[in-house]
Amino acid sequence: MGVLYHNEHEVVNQCLVCHECRYVLGRNRVPKKVLRHFPLILRLKQMFRALNLSKFMKWHHDKISKDEYVKHVVDSKAWAHINFTWLEFA
Repeated sequence: MGVLYHNEHEVVNQCLVCHECRYVLGRNRVPKKVLRHFPLILRLKQMFRALNLSKFMKWHHDKISKDEYVKHVVDSKAWAHINFTWLEFA
């Protein structure tokens, strides 16, 4: 567990939970941990717009195995249940 050093906690130099130093010792204010934000929805939209990538993004729908063997996760009963239950997601 950690603390998000934002707004009122921006000037705090110690963790409010374990009281450990926020920065790496011996260096000039380098934080020990950094939270990175990855905008997933925007990235997926960008990938679907690219014609050369969109064919790979639709692979799970186009390449379902026709026999009874599970060769990939998309061939499983659980995947079929999700596709049947939530049609807008599929």
